[in-house]
Amino acid sequence: MASLGCGGAVHVKFGKIVKLNAVSAKVATVAAAIDKETGNISYVLEELKNEGRGGIDSYLTAGGDPNIDTTAKAIKLLDNLGAASLSLGNLPCLTLWLMALSFRQPLQGHSRMAQLWTLWLPQIKAPVVLFVYYNQLLRRGVEVFVKEAKAAGASGLVVPDLPLEETDRLRQLTAATGLELVLLTTPTTPAERMISITEASQGFVYLVSLTGVTGTRSKVEARVEKLLKSIKAITEKAVCVGFGISNGPQALQIAEWVHWHYSIGSAVVKLLGESGTPEQGLQAVERIYIRC
Repeated sequence: MASLGCGGAVHVKFGKIVKLNAVSAKVATVAAAIDKETGNISYVLEELKNEGRGGIDSYLTAGGDPNIDTTAKAIKLLDNLGAASLSLGNLPCLTLWLMALSFRQPLQGHSRMAQLWTLWLPQIKAPVVLFVYYNQLLRRGVEVFVKEAKAAGASGLVVPDLPLEETDRLRQLTAATGLELVLLTTPTTPAERMISITEASQGFVYLVSLTGVTGTRSKVEARVEKLLKSIKAITEKAVCVGFGISNGPQALQIAEWVHWHYSIGSAVVKLLGESGTPEQGLQAVERIYIRC
């Protein structure tokens, strides 16, 4: 996987690809302007969108790439390289065999994530979105979890197993604390439901780019372009396209459709999990960004 090409580390500018190094300083400046007490991820994405640029998000598994120390180093690396946002979670079912590579060390759910919150979130510039299962919130206490996440510096929350109809209480809590609950829509979501999800989502809308399990793909599903147009026709919110974007051609394809934000998690996790050593994995991730 060391020969991934651009690997998605590019930004969109008026439908064209520009090198990350040319805009990373601006992204860092915008992200650093966030007030950790009141700021949120939508501010960063709105600033980028207003300038005709998209941003890159990277997903990392909490405590498992392949260990918590490497995860912490990867977070700092991606932040320093100019990631517009970072996603952190403990969701092995989202990627099955691929993400399973990063769970070779036992995880302890919230305790591992809490370590990262305490040690790293206050130190990084990019806003962080936490991916968690709803039972993780229930075990900790939903209100307690939300307050702790915000206090640690998180900007957003994604709970993929919580249906839209059951998000009312959580959306109230996130709105009250300054977090943003980001909702997912997929290629198989009915049109009317997609509208409801788009309207209810806080911060931005997360469009899953493929059906089936996540992971590396040779190309982006053709229907994603139509879905992007449908979403952009009904909202001014930023749209993040994610799951399955793992190489340069895919990034170029998405850029041609002029979206605002996309996530590359599969390739990052695969590089960190399959490299001979954690250091080699980090170097491989850095090469993806520098190559662009």
